[in-house]
Amino acid sequence: MDHYEVIGVARTASITDINTGARDALWAGKVDQTRTRQILNAWFTLRDPQRRRAYDQQLIVEAPGLPTVTGPQPRVPAGMAPAPTLRGTHRQPRHRA
Repeated sequence: MDHYEVIGVARTASITDINTGARDALWAGKVDQTRTRQILNAWFTLRDPQRRRAYDQQLIVEAPGLPTVTGPQPRVPAGMAPAPTLRGTHRQPRHRA
């Protein structure tokens, strides 16, 4: 599921809109644990400009034809690896004993 849809904001949303959308999504009635994790993961990714840029670039690769909202991406010099994706890099919650 798309992070922008989870929070309920447009792809061109500002950081203030993202924060407001995430807060409203969390406070909208009864939200189960899975939905809460989706909202927090989306907020964590979209609130940071570098993570958001990488996420938007990943969306463009997976679904061509989506509009770019962050502007042109920096060119990677020849011989360098592309930026890593964010899959599987989210932090797991700590469980207290």
